[in-house]
Amino acid sequence: MHSSPRIQMRLGRLAVAWILGARALCGQSVEETELILQHLQTAAESTDYRAVQVRRVRGHFSGLGRGGEWVGAIESVMHRGAAAGREEQFSLELRGFEGVALSVPELAQRQVLYQSRAAYLFRYQSFRVLDARAAAQQYVVVALGEGAVRAGRYCNRIAVVSRTPDRPSWLLDLDAALGVPLYAGEFTPNGALVAELEVGQISFGSAAHLPDGTNWGWTPRMGVEEFASAAQARARARTIVSIDIAPADLGGRYVFDHARVVTDPLTGEQSLVHVFHDGIDAIFVSQRAREPLHTKTHTIRLYDEAGVHQCLFQQGGTEFLLVGRNTKLKDIATRLYRRAAASL
Repeated sequence: MHSSPRIQMRLGRLAVAWILGARALCGQSVEETELILQHLQTAAESTDYRAVQVRRVRGHFSGLGRGGEWVGAIESVMHRGAAAGREEQFSLELRGFEGVALSVPELAQRQVLYQSRAAYLFRYQSFRVLDARAAAQQYVVVALGEGAVRAGRYCNRIAVVSRTPDRPSWLLDLDAALGVPLYAGEFTPNGALVAELEVGQISFGSAAHLPDGTNWGWTPRMGVEEFASAAQARARARTIVSIDIAPADLGGRYVFDHARVVTDPLTGEQSLVHVFHDGIDAIFVSQRAREPLHTKTHTIRLYDEAGVHQCLFQQGGTEFLLVGRNTKLKDIATRLYRRAAASL
């Protein structure tokens, strides 16, 4: 069951205490933190499971929530862990929404849209350690004792707190036996709870009864190509007059993860996306061709929703969109705007 408003307020006050207390402990061993985060990363990447879970945010799913109401998307997920000679596989499907009755056609339409965002939701929208070594430089882990019993399993509770006041922190209930998160609550730097992922049912290993073969896992939709090199991606995105973007442009210990080119199979329109992360938190920088503006407004539009910030601007015939949780995202966008103005 979702947290009541009173419990949410209490969690918010506790989160402020965790955040401030953890930052006071920033001198703790980075090596020790890395070992803990490596355990979490390995558990998430290598464990076989099948689960039913609820992903909750404030009014984020196509306007279902009003006035900051919480909206919970009910998901079914299957995961086959990475092993020698085998890459990680997952599937993520929308089953419905908490307290919302949709017709069969409405649900089917939303399921199609949901599937198009499955990789983002699974890898980036909730808590996931992408690189333990990088994350240990930016985050502190605080043990908080026993957690709640989740999906009939005992849990240990920890907080993963940013060392700097510009990005989120998380409260986690970890399966006591395997270390897989069965609850993740995301808090803004000022302690506001903005998102949750709560597992209601889960089975591990052979009890998960995962399908044989590889044809059940998520695959990128048509027209999506991923590149380990930003230069390769820029060369592929021939319809875009783009600028090279490096970790130094972002600062804040973000590292380059990969770049992708998305080509519309009907129109041929392309988008070039650079993905950066600090080991946990990710920032996406997208560039695409647009008709040049007749006037130079020198404006960066800023949108905020459910703890996620978006910055949009245009220079010449190129539109830039930055998406991330970092509260200094507009500062990053300003630096990129100045670079674009000098070269495009």
